Amino acid sequence: MKSILDKNNRVLWFSLLILAILLVMISSQLNRQKKEMSGHDENSHGSSRITPGKVVSGAFREIRVTLADLAWIKVDDYFHASVTPEEHEMIHPGHPEHLHGHEHSSHSKSHDADLMPLIEVVTRLDPQFLEAYRVGSWWLWKKLNAPQQAIDFLQEGLRNNPDRYELNYDLGLLYFHKLQDYSNAKIQFRLASRKKMEDWDRANVMEYLAFTLERLKDPAGALEAWKEVKKLNIQPYAKAAQSHIPELQTQIKVIQEKPNAPAKK
Repeated sequence: MKSILDKNNRVLWFSLLILAILLVMISSQLNRQKKEMSGHDENSHGSSRITPGKVVSGAFREIRVTLADLAWIKVDDYFHASVTPEEHEMIHPGHPEHLHGHEHSSHSKSHDADLMPLIEVVTRLDPQFLEAYRVGSWWLWKKLNAPQQAIDFLQEGLRNNPDRYELNYDLGLLYFHKLQDYSNAKIQFRLASRKKMEDWDRANVMEYLAFTLERLKDPAGALEAWKEVKKLNIQPYAKAAQSHIPELQTQIKVIQEKPNAPAKK
């Protein structure tokens, strides 16, 4: 009898905690909308009125984002314990500090499939959780050898985050490294290059575009991409550009000077 009462008390306190969180978030959402409304004329637009639907919708959005953050803590721990430092460098180049506090552990391949359902929970709760799409797609093609599923997952991410270059970039990496499909890699790197990003990231994207165009035997296109990398003047990318540009210029000169093949009789 006592154990039943203890269980009921735990359920009651948990329910009260959830209710308190909900009330706090609704209050926060209401205050935010009040601030947004401040300075607006009361009779300006009827659509600007604060409605219960808007408040509840905003509060539930905050709850979903909070739950996604909590689920990601578990994903992050499992992920960093499951990858080698070399694999981690491929996903987060230049950031070895992400591995601090995480101990790599060997586990069976069957356990690798356990991570994706949890990542999908994160993206369902928060479709703008970019890192979940990036880590999930890498996990699919690198750990589970499922490149098409990785492509589908990244395309879902792009539908939810059309302005983010990172997902086009990751698609380009998948086509370049995993599938050696350089035509599709070129498309994705070009799409990524047209979106907003920091100069360091742009140099990285343009370098991959240049390498891809070289694979496609397009020295003129590769030369233009390398010139943009050089113009950004960010190391180590600019140094690579300095070595590739003369080589491509020589190739183009040879092609231009090469006499046309005689027509067949």
